[in-house]
Amino acid sequence: MWWTPLGERVLRGAEWELFRDGLSMVRDLVEEAKSSDDPEIGSVGVEAFDQLQPNQKLALLALVGKALKDEGEPMPELTAHTEATVAAVYAHIFSMIVMEIESPPESGKVDGWDDPGDIDDAFAWRRLALAAYLEGDGEPKASGTATNEVDGRVPGDRDEDNGLWSPPEISSEGIEEWEFLVGECLANRILWADGDHEGGPGFMDADPAVSRYCRNELGIAEDYYTAIAPDPTDEQLDSVRRTLREVCGEWEGTS
Repeated sequence: MWWTPLGERVLRGAEWELFRDGLSMVRDLVEEAKSSDDPEIGSVGVEAFDQLQPNQKLALLALVGKALKDEGEPMPELTAHTEATVAAVYAHIFSMIVMEIESPPESGKVDGWDDPGDIDDAFAWRRLALAAYLEGDGEPKASGTATNEVDGRVPGDRDEDNGLWSPPEISSEGIEEWEFLVGECLANRILWADGDHEGGPGFMDADPAVSRYCRNELGIAEDYYTAIAPDPTDEQLDSVRRTLREVCGEWEGTS
């Protein structure tokens, strides 16, 4: 279970499928980073996540994935690390959409993808992201056009004509529209749309009294930035990896 702006919840249906596939790919990147000397491998562009060690990242991915999948799992504390891990998954999902747009497959298959889902679909990530957005309000039409009106829009949804934002078509190559759909609409069903996980350096470098005052004004817990991320040893990673395989719906013994 996870404490979100929509209350206590877990992810279901297409929303979970999208997050699970993104989490699985970030997990694979982190595993690759453990055996590589390239510091860029395993980085997704979310600083509070990228600065962690691989073992910490794997532990957080397992913690976050289980909490967002299992209603019986106790809600984890919201810290810069846990929220940055959620943000990292959505950041990677968006990067995969950008890859779909900028490097479309020539023969119906995307090189380098190791996705158990529909990898023959040139719009696989966009289709799933749109289905997640429309969850509970209808599925994308076969033509690839989303015409459904969506209730309960996230604050900040916008449309230049009438003040309401409409999602892009599945075949749309408008990167900014997909960035808004994934990074704002979908991610902020879990995160709190305030980007607190990005503010660590500023709060940690500020005068303690000023930092405390600002945290109080913004409703940020005292240990939000100082909470220690889990850091399993290599020997303890077996349990973490089993949890990740379970969360990702993989059979025991698969990577």
